[in-house]
Amino acid sequence: NLNDDKPLSREASESSHVLILDSLPDILTGRLIGCAVRCTDRSGSVYEKLSWLIGADQ
Repeated sequence: NLNDDKPLSREASESSHVLILDSLPDILTGRLIGCAVRCTDRSGSVYEKLSWLIGADQ
């Protein structure tokens, strides 16, 4: 799949972003969360993950 010439589908792109968020240290995730929400608030899976992270902090 890494050598596939097709552009990433929206679903694949969202999954990659969620994996990146999962791998971030908590402090970095907290610092990035505001920007990340603004950038991804229309993509369901990413938004759900970010909402869960925000909810866990509140």
